[in-house]
Amino acid sequence: MFQDKKLIESGYREFIKDIVAKGEVWMLEDGESAGVSTSNEFFNEDGEEMGVVLFWYKKSHAQSVAVQEWSDYKPVPVALDVFLEFSVIQISNEDMLMGINWTPSMTGKEIHPIEIAIDIIAELEATGKPIALKHHTDLAAYKEITMRVSEEIFGHDE
Repeated sequence: MFQDKKLIESGYREFIKDIVAKGEVWMLEDGESAGVSTSNEFFNEDGEEMGVVLFWYKKSHAQSVAVQEWSDYKPVPVALDVFLEFSVIQISNEDMLMGINWTPSMTGKEIHPIEIAIDIIAELEATGKPIALKHHTDLAAYKEITMRVSEEIFGHDE
């Protein structure tokens, strides 16, 4: 059974605000790879469930999923600049989704990485919180590229 959509959306908005405020996001790793599940909602061109890389805004939430077959996974923090410049790009290039604040029942928000990047950019701009990017001159440059990629993927401005 899927979580209530309003609760999922509320949790997603909280995720965006919290990771911008704290400058980090949490994921699960087993020493070799990131915590990846399969989509509950989306399929690729071949009709297969899409891969979903999982992220949380609280370590304790990530830890709550690290049980049973996930017991070898440990919560690992990812700096926001690394999340934007590496995770978003890599996961998008691999045609995977991001799972936000998934519960131990393996349900939660499923979203394209570029959409998350756009929401993070908007929150950074709205709050005036600075971010030091290593591979882009500034947030405006990152935003320009992200919006161009969004146009290519979705066929419209986000």
